[in-house]
Amino acid sequence: MTTPNVGRDLPRGDCLQSSTLEDCVRAVVQEAVRCPLHREDRYLVVDDTAAIRKSLRALCAHAHGDGTRVERLIVSLKHSVETVPAAQSIARSPGGEHLVGQLVALLIDEFYKSAERDD
Repeated sequence: MTTPNVGRDLPRGDCLQSSTLEDCVRAVVQEAVRCPLHREDRYLVVDDTAAIRKSLRALCAHAHGDGTRVERLIVSLKHSVETVPAAQSIARSPGGEHLVGQLVALLIDEFYKSAERDD
């Protein structure tokens, strides 16, 4: 999968209606790497998930509008972690895989919460 505008940063927490789904996923990953992190045991954890959840809600609204399944979002999220330089270094650091898992869990949570709000 190729990601258009790989070098382009979206405004903080932004997922514009004209953005592609990949742009929205990238915005979520960029928001995540901006957030303060701390270590719990040997894992990296986001201190405050509010900003990430806001970005995820915009992403999920976009995805629901397109009929995109959560599985595709998870794959796109993991791909973006591999292509955003700051995310790469965090994900590859000790405990970084836990951070990626935390993002995936937040994504799944927001995806189904937004589906309930749409009903």
